[in-house]
Amino acid sequence: MQPTQRFKKTLLAGALILGTGITFNASADLFVVSAEAVPDVAVSTVVGTQVSFGTGVIGNKSGESCIMAGISDVDDADMLFDAIGDASNPNSGNLITATALTGNACINGANGEAIVLEIDGADASTVTVSVPDVTGTGWVYTPTAESCVVDFDRGNDILDICQPLTSNTVTGVGMSLTQVDGASATVDELPNTATGYAAMSGKTRMILAGSITLSADLGQGTIISDNILVQVTYE
Repeated sequence: MQPTQRFKKTLLAGALILGTGITFNASADLFVVSAEAVPDVAVSTVVGTQVSFGTGVIGNKSGESCIMAGISDVDDADMLFDAIGDASNPNSGNLITATALTGNACINGANGEAIVLEIDGADASTVTVSVPDVTGTGWVYTPTAESCVVDFDRGNDILDICQPLTSNTVTGVGMSLTQVDGASATVDELPNTATGYAAMSGKTRMILAGSITLSADLGQGTIISDNILVQVTYE
């Protein structure tokens, strides 16, 4: 009896092997796996050369701030246009960097100099933009909500808004799709009849202004200078 039981078990196991083995009777082929790395994010100057409060800060106003206007002196829409390399661009003159200074640590009526930067990345990508505070001896610089980055929604132009750096960092910033000058399309990155960037694809712009808050008396004639870090990373 024992040999018979073993034989039945062998047959059952064989049936299972044959039954599952049928699924492997298929063709095989080779397929190419490819990938292309996105370009590094680049940041370059469009208008202006620095963030400067000039001679407009009152150095003995410890505990007070001098605030430089940024986006409040430049219309959101003007940030979407090409301000360099196109003398016929009707919007170029609106993209200014001589912005007003306000606050108890500012000379009344003085102007500062903001800077407009262009961020170049991969088309249809999103990035995080971060500008940390800069702490010096007796003063702190912060970008404030006057600094902002244009977030392209890659659809309706009315949704392309300049996102403020209120807390030093903006996330989910969309790069632009290709813009067409003077287009009157339903889905378009530009307002109708507006002049767009040259070869505007995978880019956005930001304005960098901010404030200086004093924590000590700087002393008459003191000149302060330091570097502001603009950090852009893919998400």
